[in-house]
Amino acid sequence: MVQRSKLTELRAKTDRDLVILANRELDRAQAIALADRGASVSLVLAEAAYAGAKSLLPVIEASRERAVLAARLREVRAFLDRASKPLTLSAGAGFRGLY
Repeated sequence: MVQRSKLTELRAKTDRDLVILANRELDRAQAIALADRGASVSLVLAEAAYAGAKSLLPVIEASRERAVLAARLREVRAFLDRASKPLTLSAGAGFRGLY
C-alpha cells in the first residue's frame, strides 16, 4: 500500500515536470517566432519547439494537466500561424498580423 502511494506521488511529480518542460518549449517557440518575425529559419526552430512540447502531451497521465497543456498548445499554434503570415499595411488600419 505504501509503495502504491509512492508510485502515485512519483507519477504526479513526473506529470508536473513534463508540463513545466512543455511550457518552456512553448515559451521558446513563441520567443523565437517573435524575435525574427517571418524569418524562415526562426519559424522552423519555433515549429520544432512546438512539436517537442506537443510530443509530451500523450505521456502526461493527469487529465487536468493534459487539458491545460492542450489549451496552451492551441494558443501557441494560433500564435505561430499568425507569425508565419506576412505583416500587411492597409490605409488607415495600421499593421495587422501578429497581434
